[in-house]
Amino acid sequence: MKYATLMLAAASAAAFACPAAAAAQGTPGDSPPGGGSRSSGQVLLEYTDFSNSFGQRKVGTLEYDLDFGGTHIALTASQGQREYVGQTFNATRGGVAVTHDWSERFYTRTAVSVSTNDPVFPLVDAQQEFNFRVTPELVLQAGGRYSRYYGGRDAVSWSAGATYYFHGGSVSYRYTGYDVEGLGTTAGHTASIRLDDPGHGRGFTQAWFGAGNNVQEYEALPQLFRGHYYSVALRRVQPLTDLLALNLGVTQAWYDTGLTKYEGTTVRLGLGINR
Repeated sequence: MKYATLMLAAASAAAFACPAAAAAQGTPGDSPPGGGSRSSGQVLLEYTDFSNSFGQRKVGTLEYDLDFGGTHIALTASQGQREYVGQTFNATRGGVAVTHDWSERFYTRTAVSVSTNDPVFPLVDAQQEFNFRVTPELVLQAGGRYSRYYGGRDAVSWSAGATYYFHGGSVSYRYTGYDVEGLGTTAGHTASIRLDDPGHGRGFTQAWFGAGNNVQEYEALPQLFRGHYYSVALRRVQPLTDLLALNLGVTQAWYDTGLTKYEGTTVRLGLGINR
């Protein structure tokens, strides 16, 4: 079986893996910059089990965030392992993301990551997002992304969406179009709702719902197929002390390539620290 066409998008930061798996990173616009949050760090462990002999995936990520007022910088390093059809692949990835407030209404997020040449993460992943605050409650988003995968296969995507903030939470929607080399155009939809803890607590609960026909953009397949996926994800950030917070998450995804159907279940456990 040839693995030159294996494709696997990362589950973290980013940007999750399937859209719902992006729960590990959140949806742009969920927490607009400029709030003066302190520098922080996080250790995140993820494990995914696939049905029908599609194997498993393990990813460990270290993240360190620096806050300079109107500019936030996130540094990440990940180690991943993918078991698939009797073979095991290992890869290391490093990335940086910069979110900057250009004005009270406009901010951007620029992210770049690179990884070693194995079908675990994209070899190169570059993202640019633009966010505009129409009102204090409504933020519009648009962006683009370029990824190069194992085997030299390129993919370009573009997205547009909006986030609405209300007292105690937010709701959001995003449409993403894809152009994958050798496959053509596909599309995906992601909706999210976030509920903050009452009072002045730092904890929150967030859910994602995803659907689309861009299966190969999120999962490793021995050949390119058009298909469909559906996904649901739940994330809970639970403060333990003034400095420590627990990050818990679970994602369930259903894939249909037209030739076979399978499922993926992901669990996440993270520990964050503020200082």
